Amino acid sequence: MADPATASNVGVVNIQINRGHIHFGDDATENHAAGRNRFVVGCVLRNAAVADPAVPNPKIGQKPWQRFTARHHAAIDVQASENILVANNRLPASGDDNFTMNGYVLTGRNGQAIEIDGVVFDYDNRPGIYVNHYSIGGAGGSGNDGTPESHPYGFRKGIVIRDNYVFNTGRMAIGFCGDGVECRNNVIRFADNVWRPTTTGQAIAAGSSTNDNRAIEMRGWRWIVDGNDYIVHRNWAADRKYKMNDGEGLMHEDHVNSTIVDSVLTNNRGNSYLSLYKTGGIDGLLVEGNEITVTQGAAIYVNADRNSGRHPVRRVRIVNNTVAGGGILLSGQPSEQCVVRGNKNRGGTPVTIELNADADLSDNQGFEIRKPK
Repeated sequence: MADPATASNVGVVNIQINRGHIHFGDDATENHAAGRNRFVVGCVLRNAAVADPAVPNPKIGQKPWQRFTARHHAAIDVQASENILVANNRLPASGDDNFTMNGYVLTGRNGQAIEIDGVVFDYDNRPGIYVNHYSIGGAGGSGNDGTPESHPYGFRKGIVIRDNYVFNTGRMAIGFCGDGVECRNNVIRFADNVWRPTTTGQAIAAGSSTNDNRAIEMRGWRWIVDGNDYIVHRNWAADRKYKMNDGEGLMHEDHVNSTIVDSVLTNNRGNSYLSLYKTGGIDGLLVEGNEITVTQGAAIYVNADRNSGRHPVRRVRIVNNTVAGGGILLSGQPSEQCVVRGNKNRGGTPVTIELNADADLSDNQGFEIRKPK
């Protein structure tokens, strides 16, 4: 667009794109000025990743032919001051365009350069859909949570993301930020058993690394995430012994985010947990009708507390969900008007409802109840 700050009533409809991407941006200032009424509907994108401009890095001895995918460059990236529709798009597996690089120079754990064979420029190792995906608030539990006053561009309204198909081998399938975002009926699939010797293109990956593999990341207030179907897998680290520290399902985390206010997680189905992670406070949350199967940890994790201390959890309802392989956690203090009711464990092994908050419990089947001493 000639003028991203004002261009409005624009969109892309029913276009197939190979080796390209869609980006309706803002003016790239701290105010993030952008036009309104923008849409991407019915498009098919393959091989949408771009090369990271930081690779090759001659300072660590990388070779001129080395390439890596840009980690935060989505196939579809739309920003607007209000009213965005991203719907009915398909991001299928890219196919045969990936290429493998031998003798790829990386920085090892001891800081010395090493050469690795088999590093892939992977066109599906990229974010799928970003919609007003702004960073708001403090980093990693440091407080200064985003609000409409501190980060007005992070609470824009009229955003709908629905009925898309997104295939990833790594990174985030859908990420959004706003006030009242609706994210419905998307299908997300991650490839399994992927070896990822580096997540940055410059440093070797360990088990403690993350490639940000997650189905949907929510930022802002009053979002509705409903009816999504997802399969997420973590990638193998360079040593092929450990999988990396990521693989969340639907996640609202404490990093550059807001608290949770009047939000909804309903009727989603997936193989990784619902992660409301150390949010710094929850005031209104409905978790209902989800079917979540995991292999370890909690299936539904609702935690208002942070490592630095306890935070309030109010008006949280975790009702009529079905889980297998993992239980339910609710943590926060003070806690008011919280309910954990009618949930079912369909796995063969009993799992736990862990309460570190005050809540009304009733009609939960196949759970052991655990409360802190």
